[in-house]
Amino acid sequence: MENASKALIIAGAILIAILLIGIGMFLYQAAQQPISEAGSQMDEQAIRMFNSKFENYDGKQKGTSVKALISEVITSNSQNEDSNKVTVSYGSDKDKSDSTTLSKMRSSIVNSRTYTVKINYTGALVTGVEISDGTESSE
Repeated sequence: MENASKALIIAGAILIAILLIGIGMFLYQAAQQPISEAGSQMDEQAIRMFNSKFENYDGKQKGTSVKALISEVITSNSQNEDSNKVTVSYGSDKDKSDSTTLSKMRSSIVNSRTYTVKINYTGALVTGVEISDGTESSE
C-alpha cells in the first residue's frame, strides 16, 4: 500500500511537470508572433526612413536640389558600403554609385537649370536615381 501511494505521488509530480512544460511552450510560441511582427515593423520603418531621403527629390528640380540629392546619395552609399547602394544615372554615366564619379557628376550640374529626377525601386527600397535635363521628355 505504501509503495502504491508513492507511485501515485511520483506519477502526479510527473504529470504536473509535463503540464508546466506544456504551458511554458505555449507561452513561448504565443510571444514569438508579436516579437516577429515588431521586427517586421522596424524593417518597414527603416525602409521608409531610407527612402524618404531620396523621394523628396522626385520630379522636376532645380540644379541646387539635384546637387543636394547627389550629395545625399554619396553619404548614403558611404554609410551602406555593403548593401543598399543607390546608383545614379545622368548623361553618359549610367548606374554609378562610386563617390568619385558621383562627385564629378554633381559638379557638372548647373544650379540654375531645371532637371527631371526619377526614383527607381527594387521591391520597396530605393535603388536608383535617374537625372535628365528638364527639356527632355521623360518616358
